[in-house]
Amino acid sequence: MIKYFFTTPEWQVTSNGTFTLSVENQELVEVAENDYIVNIKLKVTPSNASERYYIAFVENSMLDDNYTMYDFAFDAIYSEEIYGGVRDWGTAEILSSGEKVLASMDYGWGIYPGTDYKILVFGVDSKGLVTTEIASIDCATIGDAATKNTVRTSAVKKNFKTTKAPVSVIDRM
Repeated sequence: MIKYFFTTPEWQVTSNGTFTLSVENQELVEVAENDYIVNIKLKVTPSNASERYYIAFVENSMLDDNYTMYDFAFDAIYSEEIYGGVRDWGTAEILSSGEKVLASMDYGWGIYPGTDYKILVFGVDSKGLVTTEIASIDCATIGDAATKNTVRTSAVKKNFKTTKAPVSVIDRM
């Protein structure tokens, strides 16, 4: 038996695309009686309108020196392939391109109230590989984190709106 030792090459960007991000709005959405999630609307402006990109949301408490936002990005793509049914990243509807305002609920992200998040945006090629540096923005969601429930007056005070909508939201990670 012959052993060959090898290492995999370090990941490198293959696109110079960059993203400008801004949170446009947050709203409380009641998904069950007295149980809310936060729908975040994010404006994404890519430097290249043809760059296809993915949005993800990660609680700051999940990230540390051993699990970075790059690890999370690669896990999110893998999760979409395994659990989200993405078979062809070249035509995947979960990717966006051009300047858009995107809502977290439209992508199935269950965002907890009163929690510190990083919103991540990164390019993805037709093979499902991350192609750009990850753009991130810090966001503290409205509401009460201790109970994962919110008080409607919290939204009113901050000029956010509250809706009551039947939705099916999954926590992606």
